[in-house]
Amino acid sequence: MAAAGGSEMQDLGGRQGEQASASSTTAEVKDSPCTGETGASSGAGHSVAHLIGALRRSQEELATMGKADVLAYEDRLRALRLRVLQRIQEEEAKAAAAEQPTTEPRRVA
Repeated sequence: MAAAGGSEMQDLGGRQGEQASASSTTAEVKDSPCTGETGASSGAGHSVAHLIGALRRSQEELATMGKADVLAYEDRLRALRLRVLQRIQEEEAKAAAAEQPTTEPRRVA
């Protein structure tokens, strides 16, 4: 039964990860002044927190999962972290490119 739950979780994480990747242009991660919890939102107005919440598991839930399910869960988290890092690097590169002048300034002789 644990294996079935793991495969459902893997499918859910992959599908939501692709949707979050496709729907957001930038992600801002910050601590909430009210709750102190870390949250994320994209520049497009979509919340990334629902994705993080969908992947979050309690210690009790992790304790009942089989070793293969836990390893698969860790792999999905690692892939999500890498995807977020790539997205941040892409956005930083776009911002840096936008700041560069497109033509050389005219020289006055």
